[in-house]
Amino acid sequence: MASIKDVARKAGVSISTVSNVINNNKPVSPELRERVEKAIKDLNYKVNPVARGLKSRKTNQIGVILTSFSRIFFPLVLKGIQETAVKYGYSVCVYESDENIEKEKAYIKLLENSWVDGIILASCANVNVEEDKDYLHKLANLGSKHKKIPVVSIERTLGNGVTDAVLIDNRKAAYTAVKHLIDLGHKYIAHIAAPLKFPMGAHRLEGYKDALLEANIEIDEDLIKEGDYTPVSGYNAMRQLLLKEKLITAVFAGNDQMAIGAIKAIREAGLKIPEDIAVIGFDNVFPGSIISPSLSSINVPRYKMGAEAMDILHHKISNPEDTQRSVITLETRLIVRQSTDLRGDNTWDFYGW
Repeated sequence: MASIKDVARKAGVSISTVSNVINNNKPVSPELRERVEKAIKDLNYKVNPVARGLKSRKTNQIGVILTSFSRIFFPLVLKGIQETAVKYGYSVCVYESDENIEKEKAYIKLLENSWVDGIILASCANVNVEEDKDYLHKLANLGSKHKKIPVVSIERTLGNGVTDAVLIDNRKAAYTAVKHLIDLGHKYIAHIAAPLKFPMGAHRLEGYKDALLEANIEIDEDLIKEGDYTPVSGYNAMRQLLLKEKLITAVFAGNDQMAIGAIKAIREAGLKIPEDIAVIGFDNVFPGSIISPSLSSINVPRYKMGAEAMDILHHKISNPEDTQRSVITLETRLIVRQSTDLRGDNTWDFYGW
């Protein structure tokens, strides 16, 4: 395999001239550039990206760490990241923490040692755990004095201004979902919560309670069950709620996958949706439009979340002196389908498949 020295020798120029042609660091005369480019072509010389990164301290690589590949929420987020990264000339490597904080920390260390230019992180850190708090603050100073590695959080903020972030107002969005059920006349509304150790789940629970209190509906803790985002957790939570033999006319699930699990449990109990129990989810992922009845949900602009995160990351990479933190809160939207209202939308949504 040809080296940069071979190219310089064949073109009859210095190694620094070859480097200037490849990297466009300094002006090179048209005659010298032509000689170097011909030598590169003749020798089939390939630039070593690792060597280039070590010298320039820039690898054009972005690391992405997601909590779970099983959450249908993430593919559109990742598409937004990927397409925006390509526009800026970056390649993307993706890792799954499996909601394990030690795995997440290990991948952060791996990416730091690999000299990636930046990281987009869906963290599973618990801000109520002191050890995790220390880790989150370390993210603000990732890298070395020679190369800072910025981190952008998605879905949530990490501590008090530790990193930039792109998220939604989970409390407000959950309030909107439950208010929709109340406006339809429901007073006995259960909640299958997203994991409460994470801010997203806790804030959605707060929004659920906000809507009930505003309508002077008493909060019954027996009607609240915690899931883990998976359909099976929604199914099991709904079965437990039905076994309590309490009056339930509607359910708000912390994500669509749990809502779909709840729908299966309701049907197995011989009940009709929405006539006996209405169901609304959160995220508006594609299976919700094709199940029967179609699932009402809160639309989260997932592609935009990924694209905005990559835009911020590129800005921070290009402007390392900018220490001001950006937190972008995206707007959500209520999608009414037939799981809450038989007059709701029943068309299939093919976008993002």
